Amino acid sequence: MTSQASDSNCFVRPARVEDLEAMGIAHAGAMLATLQAGSSQELPVSVSAMITPAVLASGWQEAVTNPPSPNHHVLVATQAGAVVGLAALAPDSDGDGEITALAVHTAYQRHGHGSRLLRSEERRVGKECVSTC
Repeated sequence: MTSQASDSNCFVRPARVEDLEAMGIAHAGAMLATLQAGSSQELPVSVSAMITPAVLASGWQEAVTNPPSPNHHVLVATQAGAVVGLAALAPDSDGDGEITALAVHTAYQRHGHGSRLLRSEERRVGKECVSTC
């Protein structure tokens, strides 16, 4: 995977079932990197064993193939056709939207993919800001 980004080959679109494997890879990598950055020691094997691409891809399957409502959205960021990040939006109690997940593969961070995902989710709810958890 290359980390060179050009706006002309970077897109955000709704996630599809064929994206699940790449979503798992991006999400697991970003999650493990974040956890490791917050620790001065290696992550316990038991933690790493739970945060695998296969486990996370499986967790995304229902959200992608059968969302709980029309107001639940999972988007992916792509670069040159490859999925490099994801974002999920769920309705909150105020009827607005809440970002429930935002992850970009570590090799593709700092190229605007996270910002594109966030802006796309904001446009879906018609607000400049959506809440994040």
